[in-house]
Amino acid sequence: MHSNNMSDGAVSIDIIVPVYKNAEVTVRCLNSLADNMHEIAECNPRIIIINDSPGEQGLANVLEGFARRNAQVTILSNDRNLGFVGTTNRGLAIASNDGRDAILVNSDTVTFRDTLRNLVDAAYADPQIGFASPRSNKASFCSLPLGQPEAVTTPEEAYRQWRLLSRSMPAFHFAPTAVGFYLYIKQSIIANCGLLDESFGVGYEEENDLILRANKLGYRAVLANNAFAYHEGSASFDLLDVNLLDHRAANLQRISERHREFLPLVRRYEQSAHFQAETLLSSSFSFASNRLKIVFDLSSVGPSIDGTSEMSVAIIGAFCDRHAGSFDINVICSEKSFAFHQLDRHKVLRRREPEFRDDEKFSIGVRLSQPFSVNALKTIEDMSAVNIYGMLDTIADDCGYLSITHQLETLWGHASRHANGLFFNSRFSERAFLTRYPSSRNLPRYVRLLPTKLRNYQADGSMPHSADHVLILGNQFAHKASESAAAMLGTAFPNLSFVVMGRKNGLSGNVRTFQSGTVALQNMGLFYARARIVVLPSHVEGFGFGLVHALAARKVVVARDIPVTREILATYGQVSGVFLFANDKQLIESVRMAMQAARSFVDDSGSLSETWNDWVDGFATFCSSLLEQSDLFDRIVGRIRSGELLRKAELADLMRVPASTIAPTKERPGSDGKVRHGGGGIKDTEGREWLPARGVGELLALDGDAFIHCAYVTILKRLPDSDGLINYLVELHSGVPKVEIVSRLLNSPEGRSVGVSLQGYKSAMLRNRIVSLLRSASKAASRSQN
Repeated sequence: MHSNNMSDGAVSIDIIVPVYKNAEVTVRCLNSLADNMHEIAECNPRIIIINDSPGEQGLANVLEGFARRNAQVTILSNDRNLGFVGTTNRGLAIASNDGRDAILVNSDTVTFRDTLRNLVDAAYADPQIGFASPRSNKASFCSLPLGQPEAVTTPEEAYRQWRLLSRSMPAFHFAPTAVGFYLYIKQSIIANCGLLDESFGVGYEEENDLILRANKLGYRAVLANNAFAYHEGSASFDLLDVNLLDHRAANLQRISERHREFLPLVRRYEQSAHFQAETLLSSSFSFASNRLKIVFDLSSVGPSIDGTSEMSVAIIGAFCDRHAGSFDINVICSEKSFAFHQLDRHKVLRRREPEFRDDEKFSIGVRLSQPFSVNALKTIEDMSAVNIYGMLDTIADDCGYLSITHQLETLWGHASRHANGLFFNSRFSERAFLTRYPSSRNLPRYVRLLPTKLRNYQADGSMPHSADHVLILGNQFAHKASESAAAMLGTAFPNLSFVVMGRKNGLSGNVRTFQSGTVALQNMGLFYARARIVVLPSHVEGFGFGLVHALAARKVVVARDIPVTREILATYGQVSGVFLFANDKQLIESVRMAMQAARSFVDDSGSLSETWNDWVDGFATFCSSLLEQSDLFDRIVGRIRSGELLRKAELADLMRVPASTIAPTKERPGSDGKVRHGGGGIKDTEGREWLPARGVGELLALDGDAFIHCAYVTILKRLPDSDGLINYLVELHSGVPKVEIVSRLLNSPEGRSVGVSLQGYKSAMLRNRIVSLLRSASKAASRSQN
């Protein structure tokens, strides 16, 4: 009695090769098997070749020649054509009678190194495994890449692509079935379940029938991810006088009726995290070129100036200038922001719409700022195999009034566990994030202070330089402290004029405030050029763009003594004209001392001070290296599973609407005081109840925040996430018609899945189109007159 336990070395294997015509392909198959038989020598392997081509003397001569050159080869010839299934059963019966396992090998395959050894190892990894198939280029879901995104011209190219994708995958994984092109079958399966069912004719689905019969007894099929066999694909079937499409359809119908679990099992497998990860990997590489596909997510960067946008534009610009030969460079960005930040000057850069993303996948996805919503995570995770996040600061997590509106522990915790890598713009920002999210210590990190060499930040030298104000930098957030500093300094120095970046435009005494982010770049350059002193009162920064801009303009600087300021100044060999203060009490005295200095000076010639090119060169290397991670595939699977849980939890929160929030009457006022009809109200975190609009007219009558909330509740049946709310408010402010935003929501993937029919939508879109045409015609007429 033979024992099928690899540990006792008693396994014996027959390799069964049914042959039908096509001598050239058959010889290639047999030679590749012979070249690798030594891998399973301890299994006493035999090759059984069964010629199902009566009368093909040329093929018979080729087979006899192969047998003479190779030991342990048996050649059988059918007296009449039995077809693939009948021929295969003849070989299986021989193996079964001798108590041997079988490997079914199609004659249009090519066996590569380690295929046989790893296939046997996978088959014996668990006693309940009865079947195993290697990966291939053309073999249903054994294929890797899945779906054949690009044509494969040679077995060697197919092998190269498989190696690239499979190197971080597990040795094997369970699947609902395997594929008969190259199939390991344990002898116990044939002994207990019988041979292939010959009612399946010339082939297709016969192996699935056997596998499902065995599965009812508890036997499983696996795919050996570290084994590969090239498959020509239907090379023998193409020689038959058979309508293959009709034949395959009939066999699929037969097996679906016989094994009703078959298609549901396949569908469940295709929805699994493992299969999704394979799909993502397969479609994210461009095998036709040597360039890696990278996408930068700037969907949250609006048409305004701030540190994040300045950093993003500089990184992408240097990337385009220096690495277009190695990367296919893409950006997710609105058309308005793309033009505002002059990204359109980079001819190698391709733009992708934030709302209307297609199914294109990328090798590497980079979000250049922290994610603040589940959707922000999903954008990168769905599009790219490698995910990288820039964690620029943790202030939104540290300030309670900011963190209360976001589940940052959940979002950033997910990123700290499942990202492929993180990058930080300073050592300080890295320390802050690692302290709050210790699991990120296990991730690869690119930690490099942003460039401090002043030529990166020097403005147009033709600007006037008459000093007539003190410039205080900041924004609307409390930790920036620009407005509180202005209040103190405006009172202490009544004869000085102060220009402040803050919450909104305004003038109070000697202090003029401008809304941060809305000042044009050239005007900011003027503010720096005409400043007598630049004050930086912020309590926390990830990097100090204001500091390096002020130093580049040779302005005297008064800055709060915070870690990143020290980190930047440490890159310079000599520093003068910079006054640091530890607390608000010292601010006034520091400004008074600064008024005695004419200008600042730093020596930035040291090796620690670098350019954007230096920073981006290192970052490009970091990005590429993450594709070599040994746990790449496991990390993709883990983040898919975690991401699904995040989205389910978010959906549950949105759907968890207390009964008390839905008024029982058919008419009730909405958040704007207008009466709306029907149920379905949703309360936000501020207790406001948002009700769906009855039609597009009612929706377009709303403005600002009310319009965005009502549009989401009406079309998507949920409240807006923070990114969506901010993006659409920015677009409204910049003049995008409300009906365009309605159209985007309705035609988004989520909108199409919800399938709301909005009364009056088509006529509103038509009116908008007519208005746009009339405006265009008016502008054209005006230009012609001029």
